[in-house]
Amino acid sequence: MRKSQHILSTAAILLILILAAGVLSGQISAQEELFDEIDEHGNLRLGNEYIVIVVNQEENARSRFAVETTGGDPGTAADEEQPLIYGRPIPWTSYTTIQIDGENYVFGGETDRRAGAGANYGEELQAPTIEDDSIVARYQIEEFEVEQRLELIQSTTTGLYDTARIEYRLTNTGDEPADLGLRIMLDTMLGENDGSPFRLEDDAITVDTRYEREELPDFYQSFDSLTDPHVTSQGSFISPDVDTPDRAKMSNWGSLADGVWDFNFNPGEEFIREGEFEIDSAIALYWDPQQIQPGETVTYATSYGLGGITMVPGLLSLGVSSPTEFAFSPENPEFPVVAYIENTTDIDAEEVTARIELPEELSTEEVERELGDLEAGEVTQISWYVGSQVENLPETLTFKVVVDAENTDSNEVERSLDVIGPAELVAEIYLPDIFGLTHGVLEPLPYRLRARIENIGESPFRDFTGEIILPPGIDFASYEKPVKQAGIIQPQEEIVIDWQVMPQNVEGVFPFALQIQGRDGYSRTIRENIEIPATRPTLYLEASQSAENSSYLTLKIKGNNLTEIESIDFDLLYNEDNLDLIYATQGTAFVRDGRLMAWNGPENEENALIFSENLPDDIDSGGFAKMVFRIKEEDYLAGIELDNITARDQNGEEVEISLENLVEEEDI
Repeated sequence: MRKSQHILSTAAILLILILAAGVLSGQISAQEELFDEIDEHGNLRLGNEYIVIVVNQEENARSRFAVETTGGDPGTAADEEQPLIYGRPIPWTSYTTIQIDGENYVFGGETDRRAGAGANYGEELQAPTIEDDSIVARYQIEEFEVEQRLELIQSTTTGLYDTARIEYRLTNTGDEPADLGLRIMLDTMLGENDGSPFRLEDDAITVDTRYEREELPDFYQSFDSLTDPHVTSQGSFISPDVDTPDRAKMSNWGSLADGVWDFNFNPGEEFIREGEFEIDSAIALYWDPQQIQPGETVTYATSYGLGGITMVPGLLSLGVSSPTEFAFSPENPEFPVVAYIENTTDIDAEEVTARIELPEELSTEEVERELGDLEAGEVTQISWYVGSQVENLPETLTFKVVVDAENTDSNEVERSLDVIGPAELVAEIYLPDIFGLTHGVLEPLPYRLRARIENIGESPFRDFTGEIILPPGIDFASYEKPVKQAGIIQPQEEIVIDWQVMPQNVEGVFPFALQIQGRDGYSRTIRENIEIPATRPTLYLEASQSAENSSYLTLKIKGNNLTEIESIDFDLLYNEDNLDLIYATQGTAFVRDGRLMAWNGPENEENALIFSENLPDDIDSGGFAKMVFRIKEEDYLAGIELDNITARDQNGEEVEISLENLVEEEDI
């Protein structure tokens, strides 16, 4: 048996109070109460007063994770220190598969245990580490760098930071496109119950079941026990914090553990662990393979944590779950309401009906549902999708679900919805540095283009992607990526993104643009200009003294932007009363692959060195000459300068060239 806990019987069905509305008003930021620690088993833990993420740091199955409660739901005393995703004492049963060009690889460290045994694995780049209030691990899997990021976020139905967000960011670091897919398998376990059903809208799933993308509801919930529930979990298929998968499969853990992508899936078969005799439920989320270009990054994310249900006991016990807040938009016009009803009497409840009572600002189809007779102990569930056609909604809306039967008392549950505005981005692109010329060379290089983006709205901005569009003549630095992703930008959050670029021998004013994209087709383009000053051939002096012997001065004559110059003549003037020339030798422009190139060297005249050189082919920059002088007088820099310069191209035409002499003694 793979787990130490014994599975409890699930003969009867009941749902209890999960979250009292009063708890919500006291919620505080997860960031204010986060803790991280290493437990007695060596696991890395990141948590708060509600839940904790637990990550395996052993070599065997390193980076696999579990989720447990700490204090759990503040309104429930019996859900402290209970598992939500199995992983005791060390996580290994849940894992993620990356499919690259049809080959399957498991994220994290290798294992010889059942979940992922014999699979392909990658090379660790970063062991699990606390980074920006998350646990981050990175692996190189073939041509993809894969980052796993685990963090705590706010639940859609409780309003508390009691949910783990599970994100994978994958970047194609190769030179060729590749087909990439992902599967996340979660081994759910709630308290003592390792085989709890998955509850989606009107259905309680206890057998192998598959949902396609278009069939998926906003969330699914599960309970550790239907007769005496203590822990309620919730995973999201659709929300601002997740990426909706292409399909979801619910099955037994054994089959999902054995098959890293495809597995023994038998629709209608109970969640009996493959090869054993115990009920053991698990879920797999699939994102179908798509072609990823070199340098492109894609992100897949899901979430799992505590679920929020308001429960009122009675002869007809009634529990209702719905979002605590919602931003209406054309892309998201409706929010879900799910009701769970159980007949707790010893007789059949006859002609049961359930209706939702909405304020005038809200509407739905089939306000009242006829459920027929409900046997003693039987549970059923129903759902509505509620929308609004009103533009100016109040900040809070309250609604009721009422359940009736011919032969029992009625019951009702009230829940509230906070109406929030959509995300709203304020963005600008600007140049944090000023282009200048140093010895004729543009500085700084690479040059930074910077974007500042702030979400001044009331909802998270999801799937942020920013791409810089450059004009001809300006390229990205060799290590830079045109497209950068920031995932979620929370309300009132500001981010700054830099791109490093390299002008390619151009001058003038050039337009560039920032293209922002996000979820639900959001697209925006911001344009700006960059002015690149003209560069020209430049000859300049450098002076230095040895720290060991200050009696000697070294002068170097150097040049930049020399590509069009074929020959050059110039004089180096100095005062022989101040300096004695010891020797002169060629500079780096006349050395190639360790070989000395043809160099005429200077003619020594009174107070001057006269140079006349033909430059080697394909020289853009380098040194012309190096001279060492013995210093005779303190004012030895007086009179040092370049003069009488003439540069010509291969056609003998004179080329304009700039001179930069020593300005002050600080040049030494």
